Amino acid sequence: MDGARRMMVVAGTTIARRGRGVLVRGASGSGKSDLALRALTLPLRLPGEGEAVTFDFVSDDQTVIRRNGGELCASAPETIAGLIEVRGIGLIAWPHLDDVRLALVADTDRQEIERRPEPKDSRCQLLDVALDRIDIRAKENSCVVKLAIALAGLERRFPGC
Repeated sequence: MDGARRMMVVAGTTIARRGRGVLVRGASGSGKSDLALRALTLPLRLPGEGEAVTFDFVSDDQTVIRRNGGELCASAPETIAGLIEVRGIGLIAWPHLDDVRLALVADTDRQEIERRPEPKDSRCQLLDVALDRIDIRAKENSCVVKLAIALAGLERRFPGC
């Protein structure tokens, strides 16, 4: 992180929906890249949404986060921009977005996930900016749907988020 606390590199994969980024954090092998691949290739439908939910690729394995006023923007480090790891195959090129507004953090390392977590437990701080946060199991089939639901909830609570 730089001295002014305006930038940091985080171990995590970032995908986006409608320009709102989700930073997926977790230990190596926790399924972050696999989750991203599923999100990038499987459109889905949510109740109340007229169009299929799709995700865009931002960064795999590491994400650069920059503070811009009271918002955070996510991009890939130059050295890995546009590359995603496909375990068992290697690195492949994938179209990616830069400077996506970060809206949500999804952590994959928690062993026990509460069925109905208290709202006070669902926030985290990055570069002194508060973000909504959820716990997920990246290898669960439903995790992409859970990310879409969480982002849809943010859209309803914070229009323009």
